[in-house]
Amino acid sequence: MSVAEQIRSFVEQPVDQPPRPRKFTVEEYMTLIDSGFFHPDEKVELIEGELINKM
Repeated sequence: MSVAEQIRSFVEQPVDQPPRPRKFTVEEYMTLIDSGFFHPDEKVELIEGELINKM
């Protein structure tokens, strides 16, 4: 399964299930950036596997 498919399966989890916390790899983070997942003005950093919104 590609990184994009793994991310998609995580993002598309059913709403009736509780969220599943997970750590992201640098490769997954870069795929999110390259695919335009984040808004261009959104400031997000990967810190110890967690996506952190910068204010």
